[in-house]
Amino acid sequence: CEAEVSHAIGWLLFAARTLESVLDGVHPLMLIALERGFPGVFQKFQEYKYDFLKNLITKNIEWGKKDGIYREDINADLYARARLEMMTQAFNDQLFPRTENSFLQIQRQLLELFLYAMVTPAGLKIINQHKKQSNPKTG
Repeated sequence: CEAEVSHAIGWLLFAARTLESVLDGVHPLMLIALERGFPGVFQKFQEYKYDFLKNLITKNIEWGKKDGIYREDINADLYARARLEMMTQAFNDQLFPRTENSFLQIQRQLLELFLYAMVTPAGLKIINQHKKQSNPKTG
């Protein structure tokens, strides 16, 4: 695991896997129910999302840019906000029906989309190495 988080891509992949077990059991309507039934709690979630999580993602993007694995021309704040919305929209069952893909499949594909939009050729090499390690049969 230590080598896995030695670069920004490894950190994002590690964080995603860490959250998978928690998020897999969350019903897609949870955010809607939270917003309607518990507006104060929903507001705290929004604050957490836009303060703490956005800060983590922004720092990750800056780290990757500094290390040359994310493109230099990326607006870290804009990309961090987009990633947060991708994560939240994965709960939208109208946009991403669970009859077509599991929640985890949706989250993984959105993370991959996010990463591929940011990486340099050096970053792409790291992603491909991670894919080979996580699925040796296809690598």
